[in-house]
Amino acid sequence: MTSMIPTNCADADKYSATVIGTDKASSSGAMRITKLCLPMCTATSQHAGLGNTSTSCCQRDYCNRSGAAGVRIVSAMLGVGIWASFVCLLVWTGL
Repeated sequence: MTSMIPTNCADADKYSATVIGTDKASSSGAMRITKLCLPMCTATSQHAGLGNTSTSCCQRDYCNRSGAAGVRIVSAMLGVGIWASFVCLLVWTGL
């Protein structure tokens, strides 16, 4: 279910943040997109054993309307992670 209802942020909240996370532990590789109003925001990208999380920040009205760009980034990060794991496995087995 997608919500396209605009949210009025508090005056102290100067940033709109989009947080995109993937769950490698689930069989579906579930992806969650969360949008927030924040007083401060730092763009991040974290890779962990059970999933990836990226946060993007912006300061304009409707600037985080679409999470599609973040989904592409997370998908690319996931692909690179799988490729790197495969290469490590080949090196480790001596193939």
